[in-house]
Amino acid sequence: MNYFDNPNLKGSKRRNVALILVVLGISAGFLAFRWDNPADGQSTPAAAVRSAFNKDCEPLLIREVNGATNEILVAIYSLTRRNINAALVGAVKRGVRVTVKYDARQEDLEAMADSITYLRKHGVKCLPIKFADEHGSMHNKFMVIDRKCILTGSYNYTVPASTINYENLVVLESPKTAEVFAGEFEKIKDK
Repeated sequence: MNYFDNPNLKGSKRRNVALILVVLGISAGFLAFRWDNPADGQSTPAAAVRSAFNKDCEPLLIREVNGATNEILVAIYSLTRRNINAALVGAVKRGVRVTVKYDARQEDLEAMADSITYLRKHGVKCLPIKFADEHGSMHNKFMVIDRKCILTGSYNYTVPASTINYENLVVLESPKTAEVFAGEFEKIKDK
């Protein structure tokens, strides 16, 4: 006789036990989650994940930048937030290699041009990504730190994104996934 055939187990108890088993099964599925990379057919193990929304994105990003020890790769559409620029320069001063790839057309904006000038002056390698097609853009928004951690989401590193927009930032701690993003970073070139 199985557990559910027990005559002492009444209807509501039977439903509760079934519900608990379903929840445990779903939980086990989440714990076993794997990120599948369809480009190369490889999977990477589950990552430790943290997230932030709206005004909490910038403090999380700066905290992660401040913890970098070796390398920061930044693929960003627009970068005008002074606090983030200062954190990237601070990383360079600690001996961290920082490379930024950004949409070249954004440099037409004074705030972006000022940011790029400041970053370059302080040792950040800044590479504009240009598109022959006027509709193309370097629209990525991700950062790879020490090839162990990825920061990605809707969050651009700008004043409106840091102060008034609805935004999100997700931090994934997974060296294998970080390598996938670092590989994509290397593929970002003028089109």
